[in-house]
Amino acid sequence: MGDACCVLTFHRVVDERERDHDVRWSTFHTLLDVLATEAGSFSADLEQPTPGAIVLSFDDGTEDHLRVGRELAARGVPAIYFTSSGRLGAAGFLNADQIRDLASLGHVVGSHAHDHAPLAGLSTEDLRHQVVESKARLEQVLGMPVSTFAPPGGIEHPALADELRRVGYAACRSMRWGVYRTSDDRWRVPCVPVTEYTIQSGWVRRAVADGALPAGMRLASLVRRAVPRGTATMLRRRLHAKA
Repeated sequence: MGDACCVLTFHRVVDERERDHDVRWSTFHTLLDVLATEAGSFSADLEQPTPGAIVLSFDDGTEDHLRVGRELAARGVPAIYFTSSGRLGAAGFLNADQIRDLASLGHVVGSHAHDHAPLAGLSTEDLRHQVVESKARLEQVLGMPVSTFAPPGGIEHPALADELRRVGYAACRSMRWGVYRTSDDRWRVPCVPVTEYTIQSGWVRRAVADGALPAGMRLASLVRRAVPRGTATMLRRRLHAKA
């Protein structure tokens, strides 16, 4: 990958897919085997890119992530788990003891806002609540600093970076597709989305091997930015249905 750091973004890992971004356990295990042979190293640091490293990140703090964390720890692989503090202990989500378990396994717990609210359109006061409250509650549970953030749904806010800096975060992973090359991008760290489709299409493996988005993914990224959000979602679901 040269000087690039490839940040992979997962959501749920499940036996049978129910949502567009679900990845089957069988697919996940196969991907881990591939990454183990092709990765220069694994990292859980987003403050600056580690050249040649892969960062595994998981969004939403769903209950399957504890099993994910244990399996990765058994392989000696750290990861980042972005968790909404207001969802701790809710049905289907990790509870306080479980995120402490993740941290004890050597993983990083990051903030996914307080209640998973889309940030775009929030007032400055409400945005501040989302980034401050989540940090404070997670730190209280973990007994350690929480310094990374990922906006729910990848939906950003113009003042997000300023608010994150103000309260002591060090980096923010976005849903902007790409590879991470410079710490100048630490407030909008690009990533490669991991779904059944992006795995089976070979996009994830090529991005890791080449340190760059493959041509098909670059085109899909342009379409994703150019078309209305609802239309993009519909197209993405049709692609995932084929996977």
